[in-house]
Amino acid sequence: MIHGVPFSGWVDHGFFNFQPTFFWDLAAANNYYVELVIYAELNPFKILRISDRDTILAMANAGEIGKNSLLYFVLRKFHEEHEFRVPIQGYYNGNISDQAIKAWKSLR
Repeated sequence: MIHGVPFSGWVDHGFFNFQPTFFWDLAAANNYYVELVIYAELNPFKILRISDRDTILAMANAGEIGKNSLLYFVLRKFHEEHEFRVPIQGYYNGNISDQAIKAWKSLR
């Protein structure tokens, strides 16, 4: 599955502002493989490949999240079949790094 969504900014552009944790936690809950994560900005133009959840947190801590940014996630389902599971945010599910827990508390 491929998702392309507004991340930051984009005032009045749709009903929802998706956070990266949704996609990481969706993948974890359903045993999806995260094939690709792209962070993008249109002005100035910037595209970054993101390797893991902590990279986005480091960008946020460093003030490197643009005013109008986008996220693209490509997830692949493994071959085993099971019912779809609604994700639980990693912070509450206890499956994120200490760095992510610290960012969750400090970036509010």
